[in-house]
Amino acid sequence: MHKKYIARLSDEERGVCQDVVKRSQMLLKADADGPAWIDARIAEAFDRRVQTVECLRSGSSHRALNRHWSASGGRLRRRLHEAEATVPRD
Repeated sequence: MHKKYIARLSDEERGVCQDVVKRSQMLLKADADGPAWIDARIAEAFDRRVQTVECLRSGSSHRALNRHWSASGGRLRRRLHEAEATVPRD
């Protein structure tokens, strides 16, 4: 089947996506209405330092991640649009 949209990520964009997924998984484990894991358990499960989990909970890493994602997301949207323009229409 011919794909209409093809995603090609740069190494930087791939890294941002992987970072978003990892942080999201950590936050899901920290969720007070979910598993409610303690920081030490999250740090061990994701091979991170406890301080990293503490920063994630505090929200400071959310803001930094959102800035980074927004910056690279614009490039990704533009590249997807350019790829769409090259796909022949039926």
